[in-house]
Amino acid sequence: MGGLPAYHPEWLISFWYGTPGVRELNPHYTLFFLAIILLGVIYFKRKQVVVPQPDVEEDRFKHLLTKKNVIEKQMAELELRRAQNNIPEEQYEEKLKVFQKHLEQTKEELHQFTL
Repeated sequence: MGGLPAYHPEWLISFWYGTPGVRELNPHYTLFFLAIILLGVIYFKRKQVVVPQPDVEEDRFKHLLTKKNVIEKQMAELELRRAQNNIPEEQYEEKLKVFQKHLEQTKEELHQFTL
C-alpha cells in the first residue's frame, strides 16, 4: 500500500498490551482465529435449521382426491351434455368409458392409501 504504518487507536494498543495474558498473543492472529470461530458457529447454526420435508404421501393422496373429484365433475357435465343432446351417442359412450377407466384407476390408488 504505502509507506505509512497501519493506524491503531492508542486506547486499543494500551488495552491490548496492558492486559495480562493478552499481551503475549499476536493481535492479528487472535482476531483471525476469533473470526474463524465466529464463522464456524454461524455455519453450524444455519446447518442445524430443520427444514420441514413435504409429506409426499399426503400430497399424493390430496392429488388423487382432487383428480377423483375432477373426473366425477367431468362425468356429470358429460351426462348434462347428453341430456341436452349436445353430444352424439358414440362420442358420449367413448368419453364415458375413458372417464370410468380413469375413475376406477384413481379409486384403486386411493384405496391403497386407506389400507
